[in-house]
Amino acid sequence: VGQTFGTLHRKFGCKRARYFGLRKVLAQSLLKAVCLNLLKAANRLRVPAAA
Repeated sequence: VGQTFGTLHRKFGCKRARYFGLRKVLAQSLLKAVCLNLLKAANRLRVPAAA
């Protein structure tokens, strides 16, 4: 679990919420979780990162 939060912190700057309101914060966290899962999938497939 700690590795997940560390990766979100380092790669996506998930230190604090950017928006006010529960819906906006939830949407932000869900989109960052999707990005994290895509990054993990790309790393497993060894896809080169975009420049």
